[in-house]
Amino acid sequence: MVEGHTTANDGKQWDLTLRDGLKFHDGAPVLARDCVATIMRWAKGYPMGQALIARTDELTAVSDKVTRFRLKRPFPLLPEALAEPYCSIMPERLAQTSAFEQVKEAIGSGPFKFITSERIPGQRVVFDKNPDYVPRPSGTPSFQRRSESGLYRPGHLEFCAGPFNGLGGACAR
Repeated sequence: MVEGHTTANDGKQWDLTLRDGLKFHDGAPVLARDCVATIMRWAKGYPMGQALIARTDELTAVSDKVTRFRLKRPFPLLPEALAEPYCSIMPERLAQTSAFEQVKEAIGSGPFKFITSERIPGQRVVFDKNPDYVPRPSGTPSFQRRSESGLYRPGHLEFCAGPFNGLGGACAR
């Protein structure tokens, strides 16, 4: 989502600039305030987020496109921290949900939309291409629609780390 970043003040200030044209699956633009709200929510429940926020004096949206971290001391792991899967940016209104409560809607900004109406719990999930997705200049999504079914079978325990099998995650039985 980030087009680029700058650092200043001996690594104690990071400005992260969002790419142009990013939209959430509901059509709303992705704004820096969404990023701030999501990061604050994530930081309450995950050790890397807690470590980052403990080293942060101020986290602000200085414009619609720029998120600023003012750190107490340099934290070179900031990019790695924000790349954690549970720090996935969501609309500010959803990020306002307690960090210890499940978010009720699946709205992101990635190349695929989760199709809630076609989900059959324990049997099937469906993702459609997001026509508003803005890929990095280096790539585009590789498929249009994906349906996963049969992930769960009676008598078998399956665990998926990351996205569903076939979407980059690893499943173990």
